[in-house]
Amino acid sequence: MKAPGATVAALTSQQTDLLAWVRSLGATRSQSRALRRGTRTALIGNEDDFWVYAYSTGIPSEVAMVVVNGGGNVTNRTINTSALRGLQVSAWRTAVGTATSRVPSNTRNVEVSINAGEAAILVPSAVADSQ
Repeated sequence: MKAPGATVAALTSQQTDLLAWVRSLGATRSQSRALRRGTRTALIGNEDDFWVYAYSTGIPSEVAMVVVNGGGNVTNRTINTSALRGLQVSAWRTAVGTATSRVPSNTRNVEVSINAGEAAILVPSAVADSQ
């Protein structure tokens, strides 16, 4: 906290990037009931510094996936989402981060590509009929 009358120092580029990232996380969380109130399910837990968690309320449109690549290389992974119990997302979009994703037709999987040392939040852009 600055003293009254003191000048606030300008943020460095790293601080500006971090501030933008935190604001983006906050905005995404406020728009996603799954991130705020959902149940967390580990889809991949620390396989070669790679983690994937799904947050879901049980309603098809209320699901989010958090992907973290703590490793030193770009990672391309196929993630089995059958643990989401009846929820089948036919397309995901990246809400935070730079990961890309693709859902192969007629599968319960999502293929994700994420850069080294990055994290991303994916949310549904399309939900399949779960029948």
